[in-house]
Amino acid sequence: MICFVILHYITINETINCVDSIIANINCEKKIIIVDNNSPNNSGSTLKEKYRMQNQCIVIKSNHNSGFAIGNNIGYKYAKENFNPAFIVLLNNDIEISDKLFDKKIWDIYNKEHFFILGPDIFSKTYEIHQSPKCLTHYTLDKMERLHSHYKKIFKYKIILYIKCILKRTRWIKKLVYKYRRSKIDHRRIYYNVPLHGACLIFSNKFITRFDEVFLETTFFYFESEILDYKCYIKDLKTMYSPEIQVFHHQNMTTDEVYADVFERTKFAYKCNIESSKAFIDYIKNCTPTIIE
Repeated sequence: MICFVILHYITINETINCVDSIIANINCEKKIIIVDNNSPNNSGSTLKEKYRMQNQCIVIKSNHNSGFAIGNNIGYKYAKENFNPAFIVLLNNDIEISDKLFDKKIWDIYNKEHFFILGPDIFSKTYEIHQSPKCLTHYTLDKMERLHSHYKKIFKYKIILYIKCILKRTRWIKKLVYKYRRSKIDHRRIYYNVPLHGACLIFSNKFITRFDEVFLETTFFYFESEILDYKCYIKDLKTMYSPEIQVFHHQNMTTDEVYADVFERTKFAYKCNIESSKAFIDYIKNCTPTIIE
């Protein structure tokens, strides 16, 4: 059995499209677990009613919007405790699966590689880029302290935030920036033990039997997959990226709907980056061994 965990917040059409893509393309025994992060538009109740008669879909309504990490952990724990799956797939609600061999390819790769975590090729329809792996080196204490300082500086000066907003409105500039950042990553080859993109992650039973949660719960949004990569690195767990499996990412639907104002959306992002980078710094300091650049 494969369990799919979808974190839902507000954007109901994206969640329904994600579920439909799983039902249409996954042929093995499966369960789809939707975690509603206390959506204020009551879409969690709508989903619960919609899938009430479908045995393969379970909707869990959280009483609080606790963010990406806790929301996904709720679904992961439910899958582990109730179904004993061979794999758990965590995916954003704006992910689309179109490969009818998706489940077969997971098994084929696992039988060869025996991974703890597998990251597929995530192609962003929004920016026309391949998003995984995110980079080719693990994050370090020095890098995180520099990023934390950078986020705080930008958040402090509103003029810089406004400039960021102007740039965010220009999609072709964003595309150029994203493509430049990823210019050294060849999405066509396999990578081992690199930070994977968190929009879609596949966890094998080797990971499931060992861990009761996936993400560090002191983050709300951002750096979840980077912290997970660091955790796997210091525990010597095999993770990998494979281009053999591809999913499509219809990016930014939720944040665009929640924050129609670009400035408020940018401010929210930097606030979360400040908090999550600090959580990452604390995690590194509390872990051994210490990694030095």
